[in-house]
Amino acid sequence: MPARLVLLVLLLALVFAAPTADPAEPSPATPLRTGGTVLLGGRVTVGVEVAVTEQEKTRGLSGRPGLGPGTGMLFAYPDPGFRSMWMLGMRFPLDFLWIRDGRIVDLFENIPPPRPGEQPVTVTSPEPTQFILELPAGFIRAHSLRRGDPAAIRLNQESP
Repeated sequence: MPARLVLLVLLLALVFAAPTADPAEPSPATPLRTGGTVLLGGRVTVGVEVAVTEQEKTRGLSGRPGLGPGTGMLFAYPDPGFRSMWMLGMRFPLDFLWIRDGRIVDLFENIPPPRPGEQPVTVTSPEPTQFILELPAGFIRAHSLRRGDPAAIRLNQESP
């Protein structure tokens, strides 16, 4: 009898400890909060959604068909650090801007989504960054953005 009880407890522990969703499949959970705007290079404004919680950051733009013109997703962190982003579950290519102290510290262009059976691409900030801005591929080139350009982030009150 005790062996059966131990087996039952182990089975229940496995069931409740198992992940409930594949991270590649976006959750239909609450939408990300709208966040405000980012003024890039002193000349182009982007409306942004802000990913603050770990769940929001993990989900990111996964599973979406695309981004609208003039929009992006801003990943916000309390302190600068080296950050990595992946293209898991992405359906469209992205440009990435790495932002710290009101400046673009680096940028990656046209990062492709994974093809079926491929591992998703991961990009890592080359230096500590506090914000990452994901934009539709081609945005950086279309607006001639460069390292060192100003990036003024204006968040709504409900965002950090």
